Amino acid sequence: MVFFYLECLCQEKTIAWLPEQYVSAILSKDTLANIYLSPFEGFELHNGVLYVLTFRGELNPVKAKKIVIDGKEKNQLLDLQYLVNLKYNSKGLAEKLSKAIVYISKVNDKLLLEIVNEENIEKILFIDRSCNYEFISINKAKQQLIDLVDD
Repeated sequence: MVFFYLECLCQEKTIAWLPEQYVSAILSKDTLANIYLSPFEGFELHNGVLYVLTFRGELNPVKAKKIVIDGKEKNQLLDLQYLVNLKYNSKGLAEKLSKAIVYISKVNDKLLLEIVNEENIEKILFIDRSCNYEFISINKAKQQLIDLVDD
């Protein structure tokens, strides 16, 4: 499986996306901002390969397959349950991801992650820039945002 839909966005460059709600919370100095990092801290694109960072986990490449739903291209992310760090996350999260269908797609300048399970659809938007700062890695971007509000 190849993550080819986002590959055309940036062939030579590294881009990172953080949850939009997390970025907003950090910039407003919300002390509970970290709740928006679960289940996914972010995504990074390295030379056309998409990686995911689960909450307090490690950066791992994502397996995906391209699909079309209602005429819109999306990528279904596969086997995410194996990327969950069980030291900091519950087995319930891994089980939830194993039973869910997870899609990612580009919506304007954002990534839309949809976690579809039998109960509902959870939608999380990810952004790749804020305050004239383009995110090049998840960890550097998180630190940059913290530094911005500490100044």
